[in-house]
Amino acid sequence: MIWVAVQNGHRVGFASVWTNDNFLHNLFVDPQYQSLGVGRLLLEQVQKTFTSTGALKCLVRNERAIAFYQRHGWHIEATGDSPEGEYYLMHYRLR
Repeated sequence: MIWVAVQNGHRVGFASVWTNDNFLHNLFVDPQYQSLGVGRLLLEQVQKTFTSTGALKCLVRNERAIAFYQRHGWHIEATGDSPEGEYYLMHYRLR
């Protein structure tokens, strides 16, 4: 499933989820629209689709994204390595 955030006719962000796995594959917000609530709105829509614990992978070096996810209830569960670098496996538990 894919969501696209549009403002004034311009695509300013998107999120994609593998719904069968409750896995957030991508969440991107145009840098000009960051810190304006676009990411929060996209993440809220994503989290509404989860039927059990949600998961994502975030590169360790992406400190801003890690802080964003943690502010929205995500927790680091494990670490791993990928060709892009070390990452955190993060989980979001349904309440």
